[in-house]
Amino acid sequence: MLFDLKGKRRRVVQVTYLGLAILIGLGLIGFGVGSGVNGGLSDIFGGGGGSNTATKTIQKRIDATNRQLALNPHNPAALSLLVRDHYQLASTRGNATTTGFTAKGRQELAHAADAWKRYLAETPKPDPALAAYMFQAFDVTALNQPENATKALEVLAAAQPTPTAWVKVVVYASLARDSRAVASASQKALRLAPPSQRATVKQQIKTAKAEGAAAAARTGTGPAQP
Repeated sequence: MLFDLKGKRRRVVQVTYLGLAILIGLGLIGFGVGSGVNGGLSDIFGGGGGSNTATKTIQKRIDATNRQLALNPHNPAALSLLVRDHYQLASTRGNATTTGFTAKGRQELAHAADAWKRYLAETPKPDPALAAYMFQAFDVTALNQPENATKALEVLAAAQPTPTAWVKVVVYASLARDSRAVASASQKALRLAPPSQRATVKQQIKTAKAEGAAAAARTGTGPAQP
């Protein structure tokens, strides 16, 4: 269930998710967010913006890609471009400084999400850079779909498997109230941990579960619709 960001609950939601976003965002740097990937957590919580020229250029690319997909709707390379360009267009159309993407930006993110779902159906090994885009697209200050954000994080953790990466998945899986994803990510984090670090990783998992569950309780978050 998506929760409302209007009224008195907005500040609680912002503070809660700012902490979670910082936790996840530090790890996403290794996957390209904040470097080669255009648009990062700093863009979500900071100002976006962009020139009309940039917006028109991206829109022309989107139109060209859609023409390609009209001829071959199962082209994963074209779908990948569509995900990237819709995300970039969402960023150039501006972000509110405290509440995330604007309404127009979220419309573009919804288009990116549609392209992402089609892309996932066409490739057995998703591009982790695209997953980094989509984690941000599905996050609370954007489309607010924590279950789908969890799935994007799973792609990232599978690409660079470390205990820390899977503990981050535990945070969002707990936030999404997805017990299966919590259990799976916890097991993977422990399996990757050296014997000398397993006690520490167990404590990190416990903390991650508590933080995610507490955030879900405070904000009323539940599983997103598929």
